[in-house]
Amino acid sequence: RKGMEELIEAILEDSSQRVEIETNGSVDLKPYHILKKRPSFTMDYKAPDSGMEKEMLLSNLELLGSEDTLKFVVSSRRDMEKALEILEKYRLVGKTAVYFSPVFGRIQPVESLHRPVLASSLLGPSQPAAVMAGTDPRIPAVLTHHR
Repeated sequence: RKGMEELIEAILEDSSQRVEIETNGSVDLKPYHILKKRPSFTMDYKAPDSGMEKEMLLSNLELLGSEDTLKFVVSSRRDMEKALEILEKYRLVGKTAVYFSPVFGRIQPVESLHRPVLASSLLGPSQPAAVMAGTDPRIPAVLTHHR
């Protein structure tokens, strides 16, 4: 990691370039967030059933903005409920892009993801619910919430 901040700033001096950092959520984003030209972040949040939730730096959630993405890796209804709790607690809906990535073979996307998101009070009338990666190809990639 030594010298990463300088490298990122040097790349971003060219306005035609973009830097995106993808992290599993256990790496502190603050050193990159305070750069005068900051990169965008794609941060995974490992939910409880992953066994990795204790490694997640919750302070990173406060740094996410409109250029960033938060991806929840979920494998159960409990994971989905935790994701919704995080979204509400940190007021992330509308602040950053939110994705749900179900663990293949461990969760049924429509039953366990779509319905809890739709039932959530977090979404407004036309707020996209989620984009799901790694799901059944018969399921649309973008789930849109309509009331």
